[in-house]
Amino acid sequence: MLCYQREETLSPRPKIPTRWKPDPITPTWKVPIDRDCLIQEIQTGRCKAIGLLTGQISGGIVAVDHDGESCDSYLTKKLGLPTDQALSPSIKFSSGKQGHYQILYLIPQVFWKFTKTTKWLTEVGNEQIELRWNNLQSVFLGAHPQTEGYGFISGCSPKEITIQSAPMWIIRAMLTFSHLMQKPRKDWTDREWALDYLPWCVNHDLDWTTWRNILFALHHAEVEKEIALIWSMTSEKHTDKGFDEVWEHIKDDKSNPVTVASLGDLAKQNGWQGKARDSSTHISPSAHDEDAENVEQQLGELINLEQANKPQLLVDGIYEPLGELAHQMNLPVEVYICALLPILASLIHSKTRLIINKFTNHKAVAVVWIGLVGESGTKKKSDYQGLNGSIKSTTGSN
Repeated sequence: MLCYQREETLSPRPKIPTRWKPDPITPTWKVPIDRDCLIQEIQTGRCKAIGLLTGQISGGIVAVDHDGESCDSYLTKKLGLPTDQALSPSIKFSSGKQGHYQILYLIPQVFWKFTKTTKWLTEVGNEQIELRWNNLQSVFLGAHPQTEGYGFISGCSPKEITIQSAPMWIIRAMLTFSHLMQKPRKDWTDREWALDYLPWCVNHDLDWTTWRNILFALHHAEVEKEIALIWSMTSEKHTDKGFDEVWEHIKDDKSNPVTVASLGDLAKQNGWQGKARDSSTHISPSAHDEDAENVEQQLGELINLEQANKPQLLVDGIYEPLGELAHQMNLPVEVYICALLPILASLIHSKTRLIINKFTNHKAVAVVWIGLVGESGTKKKSDYQGLNGSIKSTTGSN
């Protein structure tokens, strides 16, 4: 749900000034809101628009955001298809702005954990195509500051059409295996290189031999069968029986003539521009080696922390229920813990001290220092602030 920030009271059907911006009514907007609460917010007049959470939390809904007129020519050039063929009919809505609309599709569950939000800029102003997945929402009904408001396009409302399966090009575009790679590039194994190449080996209109050779390369690089199957399924030509027959044949063929290098060649033909694997690309020794080693050691420590399955300061009996609560709120468990621990610490009496060493009687103030580290645009601030406010209201903390 969204409200438009303003100081004065709005009439029941407001004309929204362009200077106002939409903000979620609840700080924990990534948590689904129940129907009764939604009705109440609308009746009170606080809710001016309604948004749909995309991704796994909505049962695998992806929203294709067609954000401008230049998106048509961009899609045609990229896919070789006119927009009306690339974006088959499904539930569709718009803000009323020319060339601006969104279409909803369903992505099969088998692809969910390999799917990520994807954006393409058209190079015309700020216009873009965005394939929206987890931790995002799309407004489909309500007020808009520049138009008469959001609404369903004629013939494409939920009463007129059911949501359709996503075209395979959308699934291919959103496919990622990067979250499975846990080592820096310098130390990558054949498996990591194969996972880096794989999204560039577009499984569309490949001949049978090339398709089979890619499976050979994946097997040679010790990539899991599940991942190979997911990649194969992005082709309309895929059949489970055909895949199983080839994979079993590969397992029995001890020679495995096709390696990850062949996978890299195909990826480069399709635009992959990563660093070369050749050892000659490594930086030669210099006077700065000592500093470089220190940086490498620090990065290694950070990587080890990132790969940790759970914070070591929390036992399973505490961590697991917190993980369940975080999952219910559609948040990473690390964010939940980062908000919870400092607030709980603030409830401790100000004169409380932690005994660090009972032999030396070394004590410390009961303060929990917490920091969230993540890439830009991952909504660290909004996640933390929203959850922080929610937990404070629950605990009665100031």
